[in-house]
Amino acid sequence: MIPSRLVWDLDRKNAVTVCFAAGNSNLDCDGLSSILCINSNEGGITAAALDHNGSPQDYSARGPGQCSHWHPFIGAPTFGVLPYGRGFRDFGFRGGGTSSAAPQVSGALALLKGEMPAADNTELRTALAAGALQFGPTGFDPGTGFGMLQVDRALDWLPRARSHPLYRTFLNRGKPPARPLTRTVLAPAV
Repeated sequence: MIPSRLVWDLDRKNAVTVCFAAGNSNLDCDGLSSILCINSNEGGITAAALDHNGSPQDYSARGPGQCSHWHPFIGAPTFGVLPYGRGFRDFGFRGGGTSSAAPQVSGALALLKGEMPAADNTELRTALAAGALQFGPTGFDPGTGFGMLQVDRALDWLPRARSHPLYRTFLNRGKPPARPLTRTVLAPAV
C-alpha cells in the first residue's frame, strides 16, 4: 500500500499523478461513501466504473471518498462496453470492475503529459475534468465524478487549463495528511 503522504508529496512536486480504482464495494455499503481512504487520497485521482450511457455501474464505489471530497474524480466505461475507435465496442464479460477504469485514466494522463510535458498535475486534473462528458447536472457527482473520460476533449483543454475555473479550485485544495512521511511509515509491517 502507498502511504497517503507519499501520494500527496508526489502530486505536489508534479512527479506523478497516482490513479486509483474507486473499488467495487458500493453494494456492500448501504449507499454510504464506499471509497476507502487510500483510494480517495487527496493527491491522487480515483476512477469510477461507468456504463456506456455514463451511469455508474452498480458495483462501482460512490463518493465522496472517506479522505477527500472529490472522489471518484472521473469515470470510464467498463464491463464489456469499452471505448473503441470513435465509439464503443461490446467485449462481453471482459473488462469489468473499477480496476478496468483506472488504466484508462492512467493512459489518458500519460497521453496528456506526453502532449505537454511541462504541464503540472493541476493542469492535468483540470483538463480531465473540463474535458469529461457529463450526462447529468454540470459539476461533480458522487457516482461519476466530473463525468466520463474523454481523452480528445481533455487534450483540447490542456493548453488552456489554467483559464478554467476548476484550475484555481484544484490548486487550492486540501492539506496534506497530518502524519509526516518517515522511514517508519514506509517500513513493512513485522
